[in-house]
Amino acid sequence: MKSKSQAAPIDTQVLLDIGKQFYERQWMWGTSGNLSLRLTSDPLTIAMTPSGVNKGHISEKDLLTVTDGKTMPAHPRGLVPSSETLIHQAIYKAVPGAKAVFHVHPLYSTLISSMHGHPKEKRTILVEWFEMMKGVGVGEEQTAEVTILPNWQDASLIARDMTNYIKNSANALPVVLIYNHGLTGWG
Repeated sequence: MKSKSQAAPIDTQVLLDIGKQFYERQWMWGTSGNLSLRLTSDPLTIAMTPSGVNKGHISEKDLLTVTDGKTMPAHPRGLVPSSETLIHQAIYKAVPGAKAVFHVHPLYSTLISSMHGHPKEKRTILVEWFEMMKGVGVGEEQTAEVTILPNWQDASLIARDMTNYIKNSANALPVVLIYNHGLTGWG
């Protein structure tokens, strides 16, 4: 068993590679979206893409280290984490095994999220017999309920709703839609 000091180093290059892939798929248009990797659990420390930077062109020196909600140390170019960092932290706390979180804006999922119900109410979409569901852990039943969380201007409210969803859903998928705002997933 490895102690904290002997843990394998986290390769943040994977975060950059995924950012580039998501950008090329047009899931992170312009400077939208954010990605993170868990570095440590106690205290919770994550490597995070910065706000306002094109994720298809970020480099290692652009990444931020956020510990317990604070950027440590301050970035030399003044880059800051997204307000959605709160959502990433909520997921890491609610899912101790989560190693990565992503928030992207694929056009279709964003449109689908706004077609059902009211923007301030949690709801679900029943998805039946969609071949790719097995890739997110849906078994032989071949149906899944995809949750759409409300979209609040205050990211702490989205983080609260995310925590409640994860902790109170027996069959929580590792992905949710946020009303008219994209998709957040973890693994």
